[in-house]
Amino acid sequence: MQIAVLFLLSVPGCLGIVEFYPFGSNAGDRAVSKNDDGSSPEIPISTRFPFFNHQHDHLIINTNGVISFLKTVSTYTPNPFPLDGDRRLVAIFWADVDTRNGGTVWYRESTDQTILDRATNEVRTYFPQFFRFQATWVFIATWYDVAFFGCSTCLKRNTFQEILITNGQHSFTIFNYKQIEWTTGTASGGNASTGLGGTPAQVGFNAGDGKVFYVVNASRTRDILHVNHMSNIGVPGKFAFRIDAAEIGNGGCNTKGSLLISPRHGPMLGGQYLVISGPCMNPDDVIQVKYFYMPELFPCQRKSNYSAICITPIFNITGDITVHVIIRDIKGQEQHHTGPYTIVNPAVFKNPVKRHQPQNWINGHQQVISWDPFAFELRESERIHVHLFTVKEQFNNQLLWEKSTLHDNIARTLGTYTIQLQTEGYMAAIRVTAAMETDTDLSERGIWSEIFAVVPQQQKSQRFCQNWLRQEYHLSRVSSQNIPPCPCTLQQALMDTARYQPDPDCNMVTKTRDGDFNCLYRADAKHCVRLSVPGPLDSDNVCCYDFSGNLIDTRVKEGGSLQRYHYLGGEKNIPYVTNFYYDVLPFLHCCRYYGISSDVGQGGSFLYSECQDYLEFRKISSCYNYIPPRPAGANGDPHIKTLDGFGYNFNGLGEFHFIVSRNMSFESQIRFEQAKRSNGSTVAASVCTSFVARVINASDTVEVILNSIRVADVLINGQIQDFSDVSWLRYDGVSILNLHKTSINTTSREILVMFADVGVSFRIMASYNVLNVMPIIANDSFKGTCKIRLFI
Repeated sequence: MQIAVLFLLSVPGCLGIVEFYPFGSNAGDRAVSKNDDGSSPEIPISTRFPFFNHQHDHLIINTNGVISFLKTVSTYTPNPFPLDGDRRLVAIFWADVDTRNGGTVWYRESTDQTILDRATNEVRTYFPQFFRFQATWVFIATWYDVAFFGCSTCLKRNTFQEILITNGQHSFTIFNYKQIEWTTGTASGGNASTGLGGTPAQVGFNAGDGKVFYVVNASRTRDILHVNHMSNIGVPGKFAFRIDAAEIGNGGCNTKGSLLISPRHGPMLGGQYLVISGPCMNPDDVIQVKYFYMPELFPCQRKSNYSAICITPIFNITGDITVHVIIRDIKGQEQHHTGPYTIVNPAVFKNPVKRHQPQNWINGHQQVISWDPFAFELRESERIHVHLFTVKEQFNNQLLWEKSTLHDNIARTLGTYTIQLQTEGYMAAIRVTAAMETDTDLSERGIWSEIFAVVPQQQKSQRFCQNWLRQEYHLSRVSSQNIPPCPCTLQQALMDTARYQPDPDCNMVTKTRDGDFNCLYRADAKHCVRLSVPGPLDSDNVCCYDFSGNLIDTRVKEGGSLQRYHYLGGEKNIPYVTNFYYDVLPFLHCCRYYGISSDVGQGGSFLYSECQDYLEFRKISSCYNYIPPRPAGANGDPHIKTLDGFGYNFNGLGEFHFIVSRNMSFESQIRFEQAKRSNGSTVAASVCTSFVARVINASDTVEVILNSIRVADVLINGQIQDFSDVSWLRYDGVSILNLHKTSINTTSREILVMFADVGVSFRIMASYNVLNVMPIIANDSFKGTCKIRLFI
């Protein structure tokens, strides 16, 4: 395990001036009895506290400057990290404290709102990427005016305070130092008068496994006497760390500035409140951002030394892009930093603006919307505007967004409003926009509804359909050649994740759309799937299944068909927008709305020849010549099922090849570890605990690993991914579906990992202590599970 060492920022001064959290009897604290090398009783805590990827329901305050989670720490001379023997601990100042010679150790847990608000603000300030963090529990431990063992006059005293903070999923600690006058007790070789010399105090973290630790590099040296002048966040006498993950994370900023962008992903339609952190930012700095393919430089607003706020524009691509941040100081000198950001397809983004009764959104009628009044895009603004964005077709089939104002200066806290829908457009989205002015010319902040079809008056529907038919006559036909046929049944469609993915607008598994929105434009379908990757010339095949699980014939019911444009995008193809405008809208206007009174809303039936004309250009989907994929699997003890259908048990320990292509261009591996019971005792069996896969030199590396706090983590190129706003993210050569949302109390999680370009996917079920991995193979280019090859 890599050793993490903190390089300190030394700040001139004679005494730490940090403000302590309230402590002592007046604050409701308990005191540890006067002792030498003793501790508090085991303290049950009212929440589970994450530390080093483990959850804890109790802790111990040790007199010698340590909070431990598994056992007491009575050692008075700090041993160098790493330590084994379950010594899982946080050492704010591990030294030989003797409160019999003076001082008191105080402690309490708190859910007082004033304390929680202060802790929340500290975390958001020092860890800007956690700008949505809300503390739910705080623990305060204070070593006040404490003396050391063997002191002669006992006039040398230390005062320091540790704060533990969590929301149940992420956890942080704040170290506050004031008076630091001694480092060593006499039993550790220190001088009885000065408290110096010998083996000085240690500051850091230890996981208890003899491997993983984190240490302040002044530890166990005489320089630790000046810890109240040092900092990792630029505040003398204060340190901030994130401590829930496998590695300890520093707060604050640094001049080298590895760029952090939060959230890591956001909507294609823009308006997102984006926090840029990592580099240090001075008050007079000018901060600008450039997004990959766009030539413009967009201004950002500095919030503190640690972060700046940028607002994203409307994009016309999705996927990972490079964000380039330029920081220019008052002398004109520039810093340049880059970082990744993922633009999310509108089909799968969780939209904070909701349309009520979406099936009845008819042009010229009143409609009801609601929004999240506490969205960060709206924060700091008491009023909001409601904007309507409609898509207008330009020359050469260019599609552009056109903005208009429906209502302005509405109270943000209302959260719901009745609007008058009035537009000449056929396709629209609503943005609730913050009504605010800033010192910099930032883009408008806003949160979006989904993109939707406007139900028009009958005459407009006929006009749209006829115009579309005229255009199609001059274009090449959408051909089924080289497009995989549809799975014949719903059960096959759910299994064939190597070639097909759930249609974000109509499916029963990802819950991308709320109930009223799901299958809104395919009224007879229960579940639809689309090609995992665009077909020839960016085409698509949409396969829909009725409530009996049968493939729908679109000549009879509203189902799927071939599509000219794939919703994932392509050359001159705006993701989702182009497909919706040139494939979904024509179906609605030629088949559902044409000749039908507009007050019927989204209902209708196929009575007109224009629908048959539509199907001439968008052929019905068929399952002729469909061949199901081959499943395999590794689960439980584990039990292995190979691609040729044979099964056997396997109890190996280590890392092994799992599925590999015959030409070795694709590889996946799994890790087996000895099974453990919930109390930590081992079982005479092995279980799968980690999965990793990639297309060599052609895709990102995806890893799924067990996590006792979050059930499982998904990592792309070593970075943990956040699925709080989306259920589906696409990366370079691989896409991930989070099929079931995970909460603090969730005991299982289902994840779908799809390498569509090579025709393989993996359905992974993660539970308390095991991964069940089932590969789905859509071609014959793979060797079977499991090629046993131990990695040394």
